[in-house]
Amino acid sequence: IESLIGFFVNTLVLRTNFVDNPSFGNLLAQVRDNTLQAYEHQDVPFEQVVEALQPQRSLSHSPLFQVMLAWENAPLSKLELPGVTCCELAQESKIAKFDLTLTMRETDQRLVGEWEYNTDLFDGSTIERMAVHFQNLLMGIVENPQQAVGEIPMLNTEERHQLLVEWNDTVRAYPREKCIHQLFESQVERTPNAVAVVWENQQLTYRELNQRANQLANYLKSLGVKPELLVGICIERSLEMIVGLLGILKAGGAYVPLDPHYPPERLAQMLNDSQASILLTQKKLRQKLSDYTGLLIDLDSQWQVISQDGEQNIVSDVEADNLAYVIYTSGSTGKPKGVMISHRSLVNAYWGWEEAYQLSTHTSSHLQMASFSFDVFTGDMVRALCSGGKLVLCPKELLLMPEQLYELMQTEKVDCGEFVPVVIRNLIGYLEKTGQNLELLKVLVVGSDSWYVQEYQQLQKLCQQNTRIINSYGTSETTIDSCYFESSAINLASDVLVPIGRPLSNIKIYILDGNLAPVAIGVHGELYIGGAGVARGYLNLPELTQAKFIPNPFSDQPSERLYKTGDLTRYLIDGNIEYLGRIDNQVKIRGFRIELGEVEAVLTQHPAIRETVVIARENIALDKQLVAYVVPHQEPAPTNSDLRHFLKAQLPDYMMPSAFVVLEALPLTPNGKVDRRALPQPELRPELEPTFVAPQTPTEELVASIWEKVLRVSQVGINDNFFELGGHSLQAISLVSKLSVEMNLKVSVELLFSYPTIAELAQVLWKLSTQNTSFTPEKPQAKIEETMTASFTKTTDISPFFQLEQRSLLSLFAVGKIAPIDSAALGYLFLSPLKGTSVTRNEILQNWFDNLPMWDTVMETKWGRIAGLTLPIFEDELYSDPQKLVQMTVEALEMAGRLGAKTVSLTGLIPSATDYGRAILKAVEGRTDLPKITTGHATTCSAVVLTIKKILLFSNRSLEQEKVAFIGLGSIGLNTLRLMLKCLPHPSNIILCDVYSKLESIQNIQRELISDLGFRGSIQIATSTLELPPEIYDATLIIGATNVPDILDIERVKPGTLIVDDSGPHCFSPEQAIKRFEKQKDILFTEGGVLLAPHPIETVIHLPEWIKNNLNEALWKEYVPTNSQHIMGCVLSSLLSTRFDYMEPTVGLLNLETCVQHYQGLEQLGFQSADLHCEGYVLPVEPK
Repeated sequence: IESLIGFFVNTLVLRTNFVDNPSFGNLLAQVRDNTLQAYEHQDVPFEQVVEALQPQRSLSHSPLFQVMLAWENAPLSKLELPGVTCCELAQESKIAKFDLTLTMRETDQRLVGEWEYNTDLFDGSTIERMAVHFQNLLMGIVENPQQAVGEIPMLNTEERHQLLVEWNDTVRAYPREKCIHQLFESQVERTPNAVAVVWENQQLTYRELNQRANQLANYLKSLGVKPELLVGICIERSLEMIVGLLGILKAGGAYVPLDPHYPPERLAQMLNDSQASILLTQKKLRQKLSDYTGLLIDLDSQWQVISQDGEQNIVSDVEADNLAYVIYTSGSTGKPKGVMISHRSLVNAYWGWEEAYQLSTHTSSHLQMASFSFDVFTGDMVRALCSGGKLVLCPKELLLMPEQLYELMQTEKVDCGEFVPVVIRNLIGYLEKTGQNLELLKVLVVGSDSWYVQEYQQLQKLCQQNTRIINSYGTSETTIDSCYFESSAINLASDVLVPIGRPLSNIKIYILDGNLAPVAIGVHGELYIGGAGVARGYLNLPELTQAKFIPNPFSDQPSERLYKTGDLTRYLIDGNIEYLGRIDNQVKIRGFRIELGEVEAVLTQHPAIRETVVIARENIALDKQLVAYVVPHQEPAPTNSDLRHFLKAQLPDYMMPSAFVVLEALPLTPNGKVDRRALPQPELRPELEPTFVAPQTPTEELVASIWEKVLRVSQVGINDNFFELGGHSLQAISLVSKLSVEMNLKVSVELLFSYPTIAELAQVLWKLSTQNTSFTPEKPQAKIEETMTASFTKTTDISPFFQLEQRSLLSLFAVGKIAPIDSAALGYLFLSPLKGTSVTRNEILQNWFDNLPMWDTVMETKWGRIAGLTLPIFEDELYSDPQKLVQMTVEALEMAGRLGAKTVSLTGLIPSATDYGRAILKAVEGRTDLPKITTGHATTCSAVVLTIKKILLFSNRSLEQEKVAFIGLGSIGLNTLRLMLKCLPHPSNIILCDVYSKLESIQNIQRELISDLGFRGSIQIATSTLELPPEIYDATLIIGATNVPDILDIERVKPGTLIVDDSGPHCFSPEQAIKRFEKQKDILFTEGGVLLAPHPIETVIHLPEWIKNNLNEALWKEYVPTNSQHIMGCVLSSLLSTRFDYMEPTVGLLNLETCVQHYQGLEQLGFQSADLHCEGYVLPVEPK
């Protein structure tokens, strides 16, 4: 081809072997030999090599190689042309042929290199660093060509200093001689009366908790507990759990937490390994610990004996270097290993959190969700109790019940919490569906190495701007947390993992290669952790301790060690660390680090299994699950059920594989190792029973459909076992939560464990629904009690102005027996009528509603006819699917229009669930065939102000003398306040309180009251999160308009207080209020949104025979009005806007002018406030 013109270059693909870390000289000889051999075949076209090897092809990279080195050494003579001066023009290429190409050529004076790179993979700064590192390597080779390749220095002095010193500049002062319980005791002195710990309806103050812990510590000390003595504690979540831990520490011992839900065999292994001579527990757990031969102490049944000891702080011999706890983690040998942590390490951990998170000044209520046997539990405890915060113990069953979890957070005013990804993902989904947020949180920590940037950004949208959103990383061997990441703006792709950040105080982080040399920025390496958090080692495992806790090669202190994490990481350019995966076979699932080798070791003990591999895979929801691949000795292979029962005896729930896959042989790599990447994906439906039986009854169909959603499987049979289909405890919680909602029953997790197949569970649920009970296998509960006592006066007799009609109102309208209507009010279904029945939601929606809006009421007033329409949706579903609610509302508007309505009221929670009606207007934009809509809020506010007038009249008091507190300053609360000041005399004092509003918002309201409404009295701002401040209880008149239930404590209200409440649900307990009124007659209270019409209203209510036969009569009668003159303001509002032009309908935010129009209009028409009443109880009082 010499005679042809063109560019003829053939590519040679070379393979270089770096096994055994050869010297550069040996490597150079190897490359020379490989190159010479390749030259013998240099005429074979590269394309032919690719065709012969047939590698897996990809559009993302070239086949066989992705990096090219081009050496241009062809002699070039200087180009000379007569009368022309020639010079070389550099050619700029816009396309990279390979991922990376380095072209080298020799000039007269030096070697010149040119880098060409794929900009999808590299940026300019990376290539610049790579060029510098290449030069460093060349200089190292020149200095010593015989040194091993892996030891040739790539970093220069400045880079080493940055990686080893600057990014590890974490030295901070902390009380290194203190023990962790001493920090708690110091906090007790500062805040003795503050609440320290809460469990369900129980709580202890700091003083009470300290006194109990001291009593236990004295008792334990009398039994010989001293420094370095291990004391086991196996106890259910409770206040005693915290007392037990602190008592052990104060006595000088170290605690060993044992989860009572672990299999007995695993508990026995831990107790035997720790040699704990004393074990704290509860009486109900004794049977599970029957094989324990040491001293068992029941903290519940024996507390009377324990409490005889002193309540004062005791002096023990424990020092900072002594052990605080030993916590057991998964072990690759098949047995758990105990990590030994000293007081000094734990004190430093707290001090690191304090400095990073500002706990003492920014947090006050800490949500505790981690398992007792997980080291994060200890972290939660010391973060709260050493900073003066309240530790809120969360029931395990709430973790995947986001609605109840969020309710707990609101009730306890939680502002700090550490979540695992699976819990926060469920909570995010719930909050986004219901339009709620996490603005109550000030510090939100996600402890995870598998959390994605997209999820971090989702949380940023749900939280307030000042919320600290943190991704924390740590290991048990380095005292819980070692580094953390926080950023207001992440400049990373949404589908990558959130970085694990930078080290906490007195922690040092090193990313090293196999020779313990620091790797460059962007280069993968193993993470090593040093500093004050490093554990003493593994209990009774000196060889493993020596292998995992190595001398620190970068320290001049011989005693300093580094913990070898096994985590693959790299530095980002800004100094943050990115987690890339595991080097060994350890994974993290639902917050627990698991040695896959431990699961494999136990599984291979099964007599039918020849070999096995266990890996972690992400499911559709991005949650990690264990999958076990097994090769049996012979066919038939053991079933999933056999393997699960075998493992269950030795491993805790979180280590149980979700799926088992039987293989004839494990796939191997060319060098004979198991090829984990080639392991097949498990089927979504892991195992069908040999005889598949489809669901047959409605209950079985309902249970099966929920199983399929929770487990993400299809074709579930009634004989399938929930746990053998891969279900774990957190999914069990999710399942029973959905069953409870769908069947209107309180279903416990224990029920699922006792009846794990659909056939069994459905049968039990059907029986429970017919018996009206909530059930746990151990203790059937009594029937639901009525909320009111028998002594309360309830107005349940049907008035002569009311007619119950079995026939369809729509049918009666069609045949002319009901006249057209003028307006309509739109409502929804309440849950309370379902209590005590076997009726499910679906039966109500299908048998009564046909999944369409129902016309169930018609009211005949002096000014026109109002239809009551009910949407086929229950009250607790309004926020879960906004689009569905809007669609149903549009259907109801179409029905109302055909019935003759000109205006339709949105009642109850429908306005707030539809952006005060604006979402509905947007959905019907351009349509002229539909009635107008109104939120009815202007009429409701007017009704509340009329109620204020009435309650003052009944008490013979004047508003000018009152100190008025407003709880809730949303649409109703704020406009009621404005209207009151516009239309009534001004009170002497006003207290403003809203649990959701920020201080700035309330201050703006304060300015408006003064400047726009001319208020000259005292205005007090009572800030609140989810507990009312004491100022509220100084008020003489309280107006409620909040959606936080029972926030007002009736027992704390002073005598003579008047309460007008338009909250939904009530802001106080009606039952407590009625009891206090009947006993003491020293308060008055009433609902605020009901009007008394000047004439009786004739009402026809559709009550089909099916409802009368299936629903509790006492409950449905509560929804039948008995006073023919009573009408809800929001219901009446539609008729007012239809009949009177000056009483305009309201959509969106209210304005004061419209409220005044409605108020004046009601008074002109002769409307007053209804009698003082609450949930059917009428206060028997007359005006004074």
